[in-house]
Parts: sequence; structure tokens; C-alpha cells
Amino acid sequence: MTKNNDEIDLIELFSKIANWFASIFNKLIMFFIRNAFRLLIFVLLGIGLAIGNYFITERFYNTEMILKTNAVSSSEMVNFINNLNISTLTNNKPSKIKNIKAYYIIDINKDGIADYTDYENAKDTSITNKRMKNKISIRASVYENASIDNIKNAIISYINRNEYFQKVNKVRINQLENLIAKTNIELHKLDSVESINYFKRNPYDKKLGKNMMILNEKEMKLFHNDILRLYKLKQNYEKGLYLDKNLVTIIQDFPVATKVENSITKKLKNFVIIAFFIGLIYSIFIDQRKNLKALVKQSKK
Repeated sequence: MTKNNDEIDLIELFSKIANWFASIFNKLIMFFIRNAFRLLIFVLLGIGLAIGNYFITERFYNTEMILKTNAVSSSEMVNFINNLNISTLTNNKPSKIKNIKAYYIIDINKDGIADYTDYENAKDTSITNKRMKNKISIRASVYENASIDNIKNAIISYINRNEYFQKVNKVRINQLENLIAKTNIELHKLDSVESINYFKRNPYDKKLGKNMMILNEKEMKLFHNDILRLYKLKQNYEKGLYLDKNLVTIIQDFPVATKVENSITKKLKNFVIIAFFIGLIYSIFIDQRKNLKALVKQSKK
């Protein structure tokens, strides 16, 4: 039984592809063998730089607080906090605070549940359209945990000093108070109407025989669904007035940070990776310098 030409060509094609990959793999192996010592030097250099950098830099920690913005939008609050000058913080040691920055919280499904914090504050519309309008994250990087205790109060004080925010919040509180007062009036009216329907006899209801049909009897309307709806609205207004009366509400306070952000492990990983790739580029240049010289000569002709 003989194979047709198509089957033979396909086998040859796969064989050539396999040989090409094998050739590339062998060249890579030989490249790393030839340049192993040079690459090792760069790796050791990266380790040395990482250890040196670790000892000359101070350890710092990250901790985050989640705020609910009651008066203004999250974008206004993020921009305002990111303009904070750390040196102006009261009752704090600015030298012990590395950085304070606000970030947007992303709600992917727009269901009111936070999914992740956008630490890049991305400008992409696919992300900006999913930002939560009333919640932000504030990350504080500190050199010692003792300074965390006063940072929260300093940030809240910084926010409360903004006159524009104060005016907007005052208007919001007045509107909530007016809505609660108006809702109470409407509830009183509905209670009165319902009492009439329940406790006063329908004027069309006459003392007729049990088997008599009343053709013009007026339909009695019940208002308990409307009353319940107004009560729920009133509860939401009261929640906004009493629970969220301030400019911001702290949902999650700064926890005590325990994880060092610039640990020796992270520094080793970063410095070694960078040093290795620099060594790799340098090794490729040295390994292929003859071919590069030949290409340069040909280009000049």
C-alpha cells in the first residue's frame, strides 16, 4: 500500500517544523552555555544592588481606608485628597508618612458591591464608567505604624475644612429635612383617609336585605401599600440625615499594617530580574557582534 503525494508532503512539512524548533532550542541552549558566566555576573550584581538598596532605605507599610462621600462625587473627593500636602497634616510627623493617595473603587456589574480598587486611576472610559459614585479608597504609606493613629483624623479634618464641601452638605441636609417633613404630612393625610374608609360606614351601604344586590356601591380603596412605600422613603431620608450627616462616612478604618512593602524578597526579585534582562541584552550584543558588524558594512555599501 503506497501513500499519496499529499500525505508525503504533510509528513515532510511536520518534519521540517520539528527540525526548525529543535535547531532553535539547541541554539538557545548553546547561547546560555556560552554566556552563563556573564549572566551569572549580572545576577550577582542585581543581588548586591538589592541588598545594598534594602539597607539604605527605610521600611514602609501600606494601609487603606474606605470612605463614603455623602455630599460630593467620588471624582471631586479623589482630586481634592490627591492635592493634599502631607506637611500640612496636623498632629502628625510628616517625616514618618511616605505618601497619601486616593483611588477610585470599581463596581463592574454596577450592583453596589465593590469589586476592586483602581490603583492606577485609569482614564479608560471602560473603567471610568464603572467607578462607584460615592465610595473611594485612601491608601497611606507610612514608615512606622505609630503614625497611622492620627492620619485618619487629619484627613477628615482636611476634608471638613473645605468650604465648598460644607455648603453642598448643608444644602443636602436641608433638602433631607424638608423631604422628611413633607413625607410626614403625606403619611398623616393617608392615615386620615384610611381611617375614614375603615371606621365610617359607606354612605351607599343601606340596611337592605341579605339577598339584595347593591348596584351603585362605591369601591373602598385601601392605602396601606402607599403608606408602606412612604415609610420606606422616610427611612431612607432619615438614614441619609442621621447616619450620613457628615461630609464623609468611614466604612473601613485604617488597619494596623503588618506587611513590609519594600521587603528584601521584593527587592531581590525586582533587581535580579532587571539585572538579568540587562545582562541578556548585553550577551546577545556580544554574541552577535560579528553579524552586526557585517550588517553595518553591507548597509554602507
